[in-house]
Amino acid sequence: FFLIAWFLGVSIIDPRNAFAFSILSFSIMSAIAFDRLILQGLRRILKAEEPADSNIESALSPPWAKLLFSVLLIFGILSSYQSFETFYSGINKSLTTEESEAMIWVSENTDSKSKFLVYGPNLDWSTDKSSEWFPAIAERESVLTVQGTEWITGKFSKEIELYEESRDCAFENVSCLIELQKNPDIQFTHVFLSYNLIENKKYSNLSGNNLIESLYESAYFEVIFEGEGAIIFEFQN
Repeated sequence: FFLIAWFLGVSIIDPRNAFAFSILSFSIMSAIAFDRLILQGLRRILKAEEPADSNIESALSPPWAKLLFSVLLIFGILSSYQSFETFYSGINKSLTTEESEAMIWVSENTDSKSKFLVYGPNLDWSTDKSSEWFPAIAERESVLTVQGTEWITGKFSKEIELYEESRDCAFENVSCLIELQKNPDIQFTHVFLSYNLIENKKYSNLSGNNLIESLYESAYFEVIFEGEGAIIFEFQN
């Protein structure tokens, strides 16, 4: 009962991060379920004797239990290592100083009614720091920013769909951006391309990519800013 109350309490207090903050209670409940359901079930199937007590040594006395524990332990270690690598690979890093300066330039040198299509280094809305921070630093609208819309009824899922649709253009050429302009929900006047996107090895096909080259060559877009943090293009109507 306590573990269930723990989970429900966290869900009520902070529903947005309920899963993260209740992971410990889930882990404890999973361990209890594993011991009382799976292990006991395996003992019955294999007709193993019930341990006299509940200590670890007696629980792992059957050979199959030792094997199962070893597999789970190895899986846990490898999963933890993978999570560690993912966390520190750059996905969760903040904006670079250069990219922040490019956003500040936007706030000082573009019309306040400008709307930006922002492509940062992470092509996933949940880890896209560029889109998340752009409206706050640049003080301009980002047509792809999903963060914050979860509090608006009916808008969150729609914004995710628009984000995913627009992100496909990072792997295409300028014609994809022009096609996006036909969507009334994705009307933009500028394109903000982070250098972190261009240099990210995960998207190696973007270095010298079709989108960058075609933007430079297109009569529909003009370069208005080139810095160490980003390249900014203005759409020519």
